[in-house]
Amino acid sequence: MGCFLCCKKKKNIDLNAPLYRETIHPENDINENKNITLTVSEEKPPEKKIIEEEMVNEFKKEEPEESKIEITEKKQNYIIVENTKYSDKGLNLNENIGDDELLLKEDSPLICDYEKGVITFTHNGFINLFNYLWNLDNYKTTYDKEDLTIFLRYEGTPMNSNFYLIKMIYKIKKSDLKYNKDPDSIMDYCYDIKLRMLWDDALKLYERYEGNDNAFIICTWGKSPAFFISERETIEKRFRFSKDNAVYIMSTSIPLEMYEPKEDVVRFVDFLNLFKVSDEGDYIYFTSLNQVDFKMPIPQIIINMTLPNTSKSWYANIKKFANSIIYDRVNKTYERKEEEEDN
Repeated sequence: MGCFLCCKKKKNIDLNAPLYRETIHPENDINENKNITLTVSEEKPPEKKIIEEEMVNEFKKEEPEESKIEITEKKQNYIIVENTKYSDKGLNLNENIGDDELLLKEDSPLICDYEKGVITFTHNGFINLFNYLWNLDNYKTTYDKEDLTIFLRYEGTPMNSNFYLIKMIYKIKKSDLKYNKDPDSIMDYCYDIKLRMLWDDALKLYERYEGNDNAFIICTWGKSPAFFISERETIEKRFRFSKDNAVYIMSTSIPLEMYEPKEDVVRFVDFLNLFKVSDEGDYIYFTSLNQVDFKMPIPQIIINMTLPNTSKSWYANIKKFANSIIYDRVNKTYERKEEEEDN
């Protein structure tokens, strides 16, 4: 989702209880079978306009037959443009990248061991991964109220079976947005390097190390939510692209040894951050999949209590910011508007 999980002091809560499950099922962890390639058959494209009830119900359906994962040793055939320009670390720096063109070289040092043979770094590969994880079974609905729905999957993902996979749906009425109402602009509010720092007080540093708007390495350093919790950072490889009526941000952590952690900062691992902003008729939908190791024990009761409030606050801040500026996305400029008091 892009926000840091924060928690307030609570009485009678065992802070030593782990975030991850005590019972680990090795068969769910693909780290030991790194040569396995996961492919997902294509799904039928969704209709562009879906009413609110149909959208939520669709996300809650069981995994459709055509989206089930298949295990095969056959490698995909990638479409590689001859003049593709790669950075020293293997980032594809082309401005226009085909759906099956590699966003990251297969031998890039930015790829973590648990990603090898599991994640295909192409646009279609990311969309297939998004759809496959979205339609997995065993999700538990932990919050469903007003404009926000949150699910937890305790079994995790093929990247790691120890940590929860968080699935989230949030929607904003277009009529509640005063100015920019397109997914590209809204995604900029969420993740643009300069715009994010204008509204997100939880961030201490949000810095791009290298790359361009399509593929880059970024450091996200969050302030401590409480005096007894160390500040945390993550350094990720991030990719952005548009498909049909949606804009995607896909990011995962890079190997820890590539950049030394800063002093007094704990580096957490973002196994997965898949974020989508789509135009669905009268609504803008935010859908996300996240799996994070914050490098600290977080009891389930804390997650259940804090995640809805922190998520609602994060999206409320985006909405407030969206209604405070007129944004020219082409020229990357904006005009600040005076904030009006809510009636």
